[in-house]
Amino acid sequence: MEYVTNRCNWQNSCTVEAKSPVDPCGGIYKYLEVFYTCQPGSCRPGWTWSGGRCFIFDSSQKNWTDAESSCKTLGGHLASFHSTAEYTFIRELIYTAAGSYTPAWVGGRENGTVWMWIDGSQFDFINWAKGEPNNAGGNNCVQINLKGQDYVNDAGCSHQFSFVCVRDP
Repeated sequence: MEYVTNRCNWQNSCTVEAKSPVDPCGGIYKYLEVFYTCQPGSCRPGWTWSGGRCFIFDSSQKNWTDAESSCKTLGGHLASFHSTAEYTFIRELIYTAAGSYTPAWVGGRENGTVWMWIDGSQFDFINWAKGEPNNAGGNNCVQINLKGQDYVNDAGCSHQFSFVCVRDP
């Protein structure tokens, strides 16, 4: 299925179906011809579909709490990522919208000594930069693109950054 999703540029869902519902081999397929149709995601205007979710980059500068409030107003949360592909997608979404890898808030936050995604999903993938998280000065919110670099950082939640929201279609 990854091949099919890749052929759809990771942006769309795909329908996969056999050429014919009739089994010409009497129960044994030696070859299966597959056709797939890329279907645009069903996101609202301004949102971008990826992996079954809709994302939007907001260039306004807000602290982490206000950014999350803005995302909730739009029916979502600050974005979480669970794979290199999702992380890369979010970075490229920012680049496409802003023309650079602008520093931005995503939905990770430290709760005591445990890192969590604000959307409640498992904090199962993170691409921390070397030496991070360092919790310097109470840094306990997740920011990406520090200084425009491919860098996941723990930053002080009161800093003002752009942000990425995610919601269901």
